[in-house]
Amino acid sequence: MKYPKILELGATPILDIFKHDVIVEEKVDGSLFRFGKTKKGEFFMGSKSVDIYEENIPKMFKKACDNVLSLKHKIPNGYIFFCEYLEKPKHNVLVYERIPKNNLMLFELWDGEKFNFTARDKWAKDFEIEASLVLFKGIIKSVDDIEHLLIKESCLGKEKVEGLIVKNYRDFYLLGGKAQPMFGKYVREQFKERHATEWKTKTTKGKLESYIESFKNENRWMKAIFHLRDEQQLDFDPRDIGKLLKEIEGDIK
Repeated sequence: MKYPKILELGATPILDIFKHDVIVEEKVDGSLFRFGKTKKGEFFMGSKSVDIYEENIPKMFKKACDNVLSLKHKIPNGYIFFCEYLEKPKHNVLVYERIPKNNLMLFELWDGEKFNFTARDKWAKDFEIEASLVLFKGIIKSVDDIEHLLIKESCLGKEKVEGLIVKNYRDFYLLGGKAQPMFGKYVREQFKERHATEWKTKTTKGKLESYIESFKNENRWMKAIFHLRDEQQLDFDPRDIGKLLKEIEGDIK
């Protein structure tokens, strides 16, 4: 099971995200790492979109894998744990003061039937890892009510929070015929993957060019690099250009 796509706050499918209570968490600048067991008891682990096998553990994820392999006996069948993994304080862009306990920060778990936020802290403590920082719980009217949280210092120290993750566990939307939880993200301006450009001309051509221009953003290029790095697909030489362009194209689509 892969983690659901988290849309930008304001995206059409999650316009009603503030209809009921929400939980607002810090968005940490790491790599997604998941582990768990199938309903038949088969252990697995992986990054965002790639499965990781015990006999071929990527060097970058070695610390996470070594840790969760020692926890296999504690994991119930059907449970999946989703974490942010930081190998070191500067894992991607931000330079934190420290890494999470045992390199992992648990932000979500699937209990075989649903995403179970209430059990998250208990499992983090049992696994001796950290749980993501909750900044707010309750009813809010709009993103304006939580914007001030972006100036808070990260729980990992030294940097401000990269962004916020907003979760409404009560409501869902359909994507490809499948129900998706209403999870949204709100990031600091310098980390946004798309420029908020002004459409100064009223011609169709001008609007289209401005729209295309808005996707040209260094944060999007860096996101492609980090994703392919996590999947061990980069040689860090010019041969990577084709793979990076393909990753960017898929991300924009």
